[in-house]
Amino acid sequence: MDYLAETLALGVDSIILIACIKQFYKNKNAMMMIQGRVKPLGNPIIKAPNNPNVSGVVQLLRIKEHVIQRSTTGFWADSERMIQEVHNVTPFALEFKGIQIEVCDPLAADVLDMDVISDKFHPTVPSVMDHIWGFLLA
Repeated sequence: MDYLAETLALGVDSIILIACIKQFYKNKNAMMMIQGRVKPLGNPIIKAPNNPNVSGVVQLLRIKEHVIQRSTTGFWADSERMIQEVHNVTPFALEFKGIQIEVCDPLAADVLDMDVISDKFHPTVPSVMDHIWGFLLA
């Protein structure tokens, strides 16, 4: 009797596995990578905060808050909080050997490697009251 339930579960698992393998081989060639020279189809994004000579077609702006504080146990802890994340995109084409491929939504890509071209840090200067308040809390 115990073998009947196990055999039934094995049969259902086998059917699910076969269905998954068929779907894998059916969609095996769905992904590809294309490399080429980037040409904007409209106006490129020229909003580099530190370097006005930098232009591009995909821009990711992140504003983060970094806090280092002393906890009630006396240990220092740092935390990071995302305040805002903005994506700016303009349509572009990839050109390779005279062939152009238009990319309308680059944010839909599975892998989108982007380089950091600017990193600004503005430390806050604590006031006397902040020092007193920090001393009283810790």
